[in-house]
Amino acid sequence: RDAQLRDGRNSLRHVPLPASTKEPRYEQISADASARVKQRREGRKEEMLANARPFSFQEAVKKKPLPSEPDLQVVFRATPVPKAVHEPLWEIIQHREAGRQERVAREAQALYQKRQLPPHLAEEENRRLARSAEERARIEREALKDNTFHPKVRASLPPDFGALQRRFEKSLEVAKLTNPHRKVVHKEFALRTDQLRGGNQRPAQEQIDMVEADIARDQLVLPEQRWPYASTRAKVPPREIPNFKLLHESPRMPAYRTTTSEQLRRACVEESALKDQLRTRRDEQREAKRLAALREVSKEVAQALGNGSAKLNKLNKQNQQHTQRERFKADAREKQQQADARIAEIRAKLAGRPFLFQRQSADANALRAKQAQYDKFGALIREHGLGDLLEKMPYT
Repeated sequence: RDAQLRDGRNSLRHVPLPASTKEPRYEQISADASARVKQRREGRKEEMLANARPFSFQEAVKKKPLPSEPDLQVVFRATPVPKAVHEPLWEIIQHREAGRQERVAREAQALYQKRQLPPHLAEEENRRLARSAEERARIEREALKDNTFHPKVRASLPPDFGALQRRFEKSLEVAKLTNPHRKVVHKEFALRTDQLRGGNQRPAQEQIDMVEADIARDQLVLPEQRWPYASTRAKVPPREIPNFKLLHESPRMPAYRTTTSEQLRRACVEESALKDQLRTRRDEQREAKRLAALREVSKEVAQALGNGSAKLNKLNKQNQQHTQRERFKADAREKQQQADARIAEIRAKLAGRPFLFQRQSADANALRAKQAQYDKFGALIREHGLGDLLEKMPYT
């Protein structure tokens, strides 16, 4: 065994570490990346400085040249009519809706046929429903047999009071016509309140007993029809909601004891909260430093571009607005001059034309002179015996 161990130790040869493990590849990659970022930033900065041009009052603002005449003409191309215009979408929708309603009706009828019981079970169900209805009616009669109030329900429909009123008015008119000198003495209207009360002020004792009996019955019967008295027929008074806050503050309430585990949990929670606060504060400080550095870089770039101060920026903005207003004014002035010239040209053309009534009179005079020449020529033709030729001439 010792020999085997000795041979194993002698045959063991350590493999040397590769050279790549000792090379700072990550540091080299990070350095190359930072160098590329720095080079891009410097290139952008040089490009911005090269393209920056300060504002000058001496150089006039260059207007954008107007497009050429062929560019102003756009060839009209009509879009093809979509196929949906010629499709009967409304009819298709109506057909689908009708098919859906028919399918729903068939399914409902099939479900209704499935839910129907066999004949013997249907008869048993009808007998059960009849027994339950009779039981409910018996319970209702048992509950209402002690009621002191029995309303009178009419078995027939109420009379036509309008017809009764018209009949009364008709009989009254007939009586007035038969005896116009009769004086109608109306009976004085008397309320039955005193009779119902049993005297001048106090109701009758029987009525008081009836009301008290109704109240007692309601106190016994009605509460059992509402929650939480649905399972008892006894007189259970309602209870108010207990004041839980006052009960917890009572000295009789057992106090909570503080244990070691509770103290350790509280300390752990406080420690984690403190760590979160410290972490948040460090993040805020780091963000503040980053924003400050960014502001410094922005200030340097602005100073390099020539608009580092707010006053200079405001002045440049005012100059741009003034230049834009002047350009707008010049364009408006040029358009107004063109419009005035066009109106003057139109007025000059109209000034050389005669009035409408003058043109009408001149045309009428020319027509009359032409007709006179035609008449003179026709008379001369007829004098020479060539009147039949006038029928064939187009101007006659």
